[in-house]
Amino acid sequence: SFAGALRGVGGEPLRRGTASRPFTVWLLGATNEVEVALAQAAAFDDVNLPDRAPTEVILMGRHLVDVGVVAEPAEGAPPFLRCAGFEAVSWLRPPDFAAVLMPAALYTR
Repeated sequence: SFAGALRGVGGEPLRRGTASRPFTVWLLGATNEVEVALAQAAAFDDVNLPDRAPTEVILMGRHLVDVGVVAEPAEGAPPFLRCAGFEAVSWLRPPDFAAVLMPAALYTR
């Protein structure tokens, strides 16, 4: 599961987020139809289980609508969610974990 991957099940343990430096996840290639819709349906609320460490999830894509979450990353709370364009890479906190949930595939013969 996505939450399992964040806990480091697939490899080395990952850093635990703090209030001053939350665990940061970038979801690359996000679209309004998939990742933003999932965020609006609270599908990412369990990303920081089981410890509920301060976590931020940044949906990165083109022309994304705001997910409408305003809380800052906090101990014991669901992750802070926001959208950003790829131009934001220069000022965003570097990710602890980056993922693509539905990558486009190009097949050639």
